[in-house]
Order: sequence, then structure tokens, then C-alpha cells
Amino acid sequence: MDTSINTVIVGLGKTGFSCVEYFSRRDEACRVVDSRVSPPLLKALRNRFPEVDFQTLDHASVILEQADRIVLSPGVNSHSLRQSINPIKQQEWLGDITLFCREARAPIIAITGSNGKTTVATLMGEVIRASGLSVEVCGNIGEPVLNALLRPVPDYYVLELSSFQLELVDSLAAEVAVVLNVDPDHMDRYESFEDYLRAKQKIYHACEYAVINYDQIHCRQLAPLSAKTLSFSGFPGFPVDYGVENQQGNIYLTGHGQVILSTCEMFLKGVHHWKNALVVLALADVLGLPRAAVVSVLKTFRGLPHRCELISERRGVTWYNDSKATNIAATQAAIISLSASVSGSLILIMGGDAKDADFSPLVPIMKEHVSHVITLGKDAELIELAMSDQVTLSRVQSLSEAVLKALSFAEPGDVVALSPACASLDMFESYQHRGDLFRQCVSELI
Repeated sequence: MDTSINTVIVGLGKTGFSCVEYFSRRDEACRVVDSRVSPPLLKALRNRFPEVDFQTLDHASVILEQADRIVLSPGVNSHSLRQSINPIKQQEWLGDITLFCREARAPIIAITGSNGKTTVATLMGEVIRASGLSVEVCGNIGEPVLNALLRPVPDYYVLELSSFQLELVDSLAAEVAVVLNVDPDHMDRYESFEDYLRAKQKIYHACEYAVINYDQIHCRQLAPLSAKTLSFSGFPGFPVDYGVENQQGNIYLTGHGQVILSTCEMFLKGVHHWKNALVVLALADVLGLPRAAVVSVLKTFRGLPHRCELISERRGVTWYNDSKATNIAATQAAIISLSASVSGSLILIMGGDAKDADFSPLVPIMKEHVSHVITLGKDAELIELAMSDQVTLSRVQSLSEAVLKALSFAEPGDVVALSPACASLDMFESYQHRGDLFRQCVSELI
């Protein structure tokens, strides 16, 4: 085994474990460090790779300071870790995305954004398959990217990338890259919104084509000078490559001035879904994929679980699971989308880990469209402070209690939505766990 490069992997989650597998395949030695004494994958590490040394982070300062190469999992705050050690030599800091890009032998379509990443990545995967081509959709969706290298080389790689993953990326060299949107999120990780923007901007480094969100000024400012650019907007009248057109009250998606599809033909409704569709059209055009394949997918795609997912219609009340709304912008989009179709009141269940978010931008839209807010979780009080005197507020301790409370308010014609505007880890294993439990509570209690 090659021990010439002293490699330390920080974080033993799915990504860290995939990095161990990667270096093992290359017959390169590595060590693993984690802040947890007994991370869930430690037993698997010791069973499969008994030669790999494991240390807890509080006993690993010397190991980290002597490392030639430090490979970070996305959940590890690189800024904090750098400040905590004093390296004795020049070090390479990187993540699994950089390792992947060094090995990838097919064009990369790179997708990031505060919201919509998984939906657009999934749509692109379906469009590529509908075009008769092969694709691997990976990254922040499903399994770690390094696992994709174990399978035959596809025609395309579609990478969904979070800001955490992009922090350590210098050059993706993507065929085409897009920042869907950037709204305040993860402010517990970043010192400022500008730092968060800089992480997102890295997706454009050395890309051939950049797709730009014209509707957000700060996204326009991210456009790289070296790439060919395409722009999109979800509102009529803007000078963009991909946009919408209002014809006698009907909204159409357009590309380079040509009408492509009526939004009435799409199952998913709302401006944020139109924007996602426009991005898919732009990405597909860059790749030269058949327009018919794109339109077919856009017409039939019914959305993903935990994203304004209709889960029940009973006694005149409609229930939606929007557990993936882990930030304020996602909940804003849900309110706009749901309020357009509700005949009665909109009741929201919110709360969790706010990640140092400011809830004040939600106040105007809440005041206009929401009648009741039921709060729970770590930062319920922050939501209540922002919304006091604007909507009716109720505090609960569990999702089951939230469902029962909503049921006591709801009348025929009302909509009840779990749209937390917060992360889930204060009470749940993941946003999926939160959404699944909500679905179960609705099924059992109403």
C-alpha cells in the first residue's frame, strides 16, 4: 500500500466512507478522523478496512497537522478546522467532488442553488434518459459521487452540489453549470451572505456554459466572464434567453423568443416550477438534446416527495408535505404556490433549526396568505417573535400534536402544509424522516 502521501479523511459519514473506499481501490493509505466517538459507520470501517486508523477529532490535532492531504466531508466546517490546527507543511485541502472530477471521463452538468437542486437534477436525468443516452445523477442527491466511478462511464454526469461541497472545489470544468437561486441559508455556517454566495459561485469555475438566474441581481453578478452565458426569468417582459410569456392569461415557456410549452400542460404549478423547467430547457439545449424529450418529461413529471407533496384530501381539507422547505425562501415559494389554489385559509406547520435565519422577510406574505402558524422545535420562539400580531400562533411539542391542532382549526376549503422553513436535525434524523412522520400522523389522526 502506498504511504507516500499522508492522507487524513475528516468525517465518517457516507461521503467519508466512500473516500476510504476510493483510496483503498487506489492502494493508497489513509486515516479517518471524526468528532463523534462512535459514528454509525465505524463498525463497517473496522470490518472492511481494519488497516485504516480511526481517531476522534479532539485527539487528532497532531495527525491533522502532519497530513499532506486533508479530505473533508461536506458537513465539516473547513474554516473552523483550519483555524484549530497549525500545519507543519504545505497541505492540500479538498473534498470528494475534486477527487471525482479528476477521474470523471464524461461531461459534467453541475447544478446548485438554495432551492430546487434535486428537482432540476432529477429532471435532467430523466431528459437525458428520454433522449436515449446514459446518465449518472449523483452528488448531494442519493449516493456519494465517488460511487459513480465504480460503474461504466455514462454519456453524462449530472451533479447536484451544495455550497458545502463547493467550498473546496477549485475547478469543476463543467460542460454547463447553473446557480438556480441564492437566498439566505446556512447562516450558522457562513460569516455573511457574501461568503455563501462565493461558495455557490465556484460551480462556474472553468465551465463552458453558465446558466444565469436573471431574477436575482446577486445571481447575475455571479456570471463568469470566461463562459458562454444563457439567462432565464420566471416573469414576463425581461430580455432573457429562456423566459415566460403571457398570452391572454395563459403562461407559456419560451426559448430564444419561441413558444415551447404552455404551463397549463405541466402537472407542477407555480413560478418556481416554471423556472426549474426553463433551466432544464436551457441545459438540454446546450447538450443538443431533442426538444421533444424535454417537453415530454416536463409534461409528465409529478414532483419529488417532501416538496409540496399532496398527501391527503379529507373532509374538504387538503394536506401537503413540504418538509424539504428547510429555509425561508422555500417556504415563501410554497405559500405563493399553495395560496393560488386554496379557496379557504392556509395553515402552516413551521419550526426546527433555523440556522440563524431572519424570519422577518416572511412577515408580509404570511400576513397576506396565512391564517394560522403552528410552531415546534428548537427555534419555534424565533418564528413566533417575527410573526406576533400578524397571524394566529400555536406552540406544540410534536408533529402529532401539530396535526391535531391544525385539524381543530381547519374547515372545508382550507389547506394545511408542513413547510418548516427550518432544518430538521433538532428533532428528526433528516427532512425525509420529518416528512414521513408527518405523512404517517396525517394518515393515522385525520
